[in-house]
Amino acid sequence: MLHFLIADDHFVMRQAIIQIVKDDWPDAFCAEANDGAELVSKARDAPWDIIISDISMPSLSGIEALTRLKEIIPETPVLLTSIHGENSYALKAFRSGAAGFIPKPLIQVELVKAVVTVLGGKKYLTSEQAIQLGSL
Repeated sequence: MLHFLIADDHFVMRQAIIQIVKDDWPDAFCAEANDGAELVSKARDAPWDIIISDISMPSLSGIEALTRLKEIIPETPVLLTSIHGENSYALKAFRSGAAGFIPKPLIQVELVKAVVTVLGGKKYLTSEQAIQLGSL
């Protein structure tokens, strides 16, 4: 059974992510955090296979939380999401140690591929991000 920790300050978004996860991994355990501080706190409470976090959250941003997560659980892959699909966010996410970045408008089609990729030990970019960031 996979253990997911999902952080987003919007309840509806957390529920959407959980539904996508449960569609592919019905027996997955999904815990929720509604801000960056709660994410860091819950990350310490149990072992997680993967963490999915929004970049823009109160108390600690997803990037700030990621920095702390890399200190306490460096081996746990973290996928970051954002309503802003700009490549600057993806680049910042990777430079901060994220295993992947998904723009929220693409979550429905990209999340499962991203989870499988990062659980396999690889980094995840959407094909558009790979093209754009590869040209930098």
